[in-house]
Amino acid sequence: MIPLFVRVKFLSLVSFLLNVSTQKYWRVTIRPEYQIWGICRDNEILAIGYPKRPDNFNVRRFRDEMSIGDRFVVYLIDFEIGGIGTITGDYRIDQVLFREHFWRTRKVRWDHRFYSGIDCRDRLSDKVLKRLHLQNTVQELSQIQFEEIETLLVYSI
Repeated sequence: MIPLFVRVKFLSLVSFLLNVSTQKYWRVTIRPEYQIWGICRDNEILAIGYPKRPDNFNVRRFRDEMSIGDRFVVYLIDFEIGGIGTITGDYRIDQVLFREHFWRTRKVRWDHRFYSGIDCRDRLSDKVLKRLHLQNTVQELSQIQFEEIETLLVYSI
């Protein structure tokens, strides 16, 4: 079996050779108590809250900095990954799907999604675990950090 760090370096080299320089990588936290992970997972969307705070920095990142083609990982809290995917749609507000909340959404394509999270606590580097666990809802990741997470998920299935 090829060691994880070799697989990550290989994926980085392939991405570099393909010149995917404008693509960004994100971690979006979906807290379990909001009970929206199942809706997001099943409807191919990514959603965040902040109904009364349109200028919150998480909203600005989600609305203004994330772009179609960017990759993301959903962090479900307590070191669990819910899924990984690609942004396929523009920012919009969906008041129908999330009736009582004013949820901000983007259409996505799921590359990997899990009904219950994949525990990554003992399988990622400390640097990536700290980045996942930051308090922000929307957090940019480096390409190397994202690929470490993606490699873990691909080989966990």
